[in-house]
Amino acid sequence: MEMHFQENSEILQGNGMMKFESGTTIPQGSYPDYFKVTARGFLNGNLKTDSAVFYLADYRFANNSQDYVVKTWQYFNLSGLGIVDSITFNMFSSDTSGGYINTPLFFAMRYLLPDQKTSKATLAKVVIIEEPEMGLHPKAIMDVMLNVLFLVAKGYKVILSTHSPIILEFAWAVKILQAEKATFLDLAELMSLPDPADVQVELTRFLEAELKTYFFDNSEGKVKVRDISSLDAGSPDPAVADWGGLSSFAGRAGNLVAKVVSRNF
Repeated sequence: MEMHFQENSEILQGNGMMKFESGTTIPQGSYPDYFKVTARGFLNGNLKTDSAVFYLADYRFANNSQDYVVKTWQYFNLSGLGIVDSITFNMFSSDTSGGYINTPLFFAMRYLLPDQKTSKATLAKVVIIEEPEMGLHPKAIMDVMLNVLFLVAKGYKVILSTHSPIILEFAWAVKILQAEKATFLDLAELMSLPDPADVQVELTRFLEAELKTYFFDNSEGKVKVRDISSLDAGSPDPAVADWGGLSSFAGRAGNLVAKVVSRNF
């Protein structure tokens, strides 16, 4: 199996925070840093011992002229993992601040999302993304959700685990759009897409998809899976009304502010 990786635009143009910037005049050998992706395989739920590593940037060479940042699409050969049924990817770098990697951790899904004229990858049926909101600005979270939309439109079953009220707000809004027979233009407006006609097919398919939301409730000492798909804020069930607790603070804060303000009237 092979995948493509390419440096993102912030590495090309720089963002003022990271060392992996094209055209820098600082001798890279002065700090032997690296930025790599490690792939690990699982088979029947068991982690295999083999791994595959791809360096997106490597400044560890004694000769500075050998330092590099990947600037073109490259193959990441995963055949060394052997027979697997799932693969995890982790990014590592020596260029960090406060324990966080300075380089934006954008992960391309070209294999899963080929061009519009090409169907989905035949070997993949389910895509699982764990906490896609991690470290992202709310606007960037919507960029991730746009990719989720494309995955659904391609026919994948997509499973997200999240603690983000923004993602739940998106799911809530889409459920209402579906119930009200909204058009792809309405969904495009929700996602702030400037040229909705270019992705009309994908938007329409997403509006036709079934969205389910589940909450892992451990309030009684053991975990129960609760279906809260309606996301109805007026539901008598607190798990549904508070979106599994993700919206409870916003509601509590709003009520408190209203109470405090009302004292002056």
